[in-house]
Amino acid sequence: MQIKTLSLLVLFIFWGFASASNEAPHKDSLKTLDQLCTEHKKLVADHLQLSPDEAKAFWPIYEAYRGGLMKLLEERMEYVKELGDKFGTLDDDLSVIFLEKFQKIDRGSSLIWDEFMPKFIKAIGAKKTARFYQLERRIRIYLDAEVSSVLPLIR
Repeated sequence: MQIKTLSLLVLFIFWGFASASNEAPHKDSLKTLDQLCTEHKKLVADHLQLSPDEAKAFWPIYEAYRGGLMKLLEERMEYVKELGDKFGTLDDDLSVIFLEKFQKIDRGSSLIWDEFMPKFIKAIGAKKTARFYQLERRIRIYLDAEVSSVLPLIR
């Protein structure tokens, strides 16, 4: 299944960042991030089945939308990398910071959707935008579950 391939790519990316020291990410991880974006775009294209006019209007908006989400993903990966080995033994102060940062990222994702939803509706209509939203939510839920299974619980 295509989502399975996508999840393995994300899992590889997060595993690399979560287990890395303060070194820059390996060149192969960056290539994998590009592959992830390509797979995600293919899933969207396959499920939306846009007309040529819809595609012309949709894809530039999609690229801007994904750009905003990628900034949040990078922020999340950097934070996971920063926590590193502390994840299993956070004290109260670091736990509060953890909660605040991840809530900020979750809120950021919702704000990005709020910003782009009217643009998507204008470009492809409400019904296809709703389908796109469903697809985005399914992918995000699946990938979040995959990433969460790699991160240890806070002790």
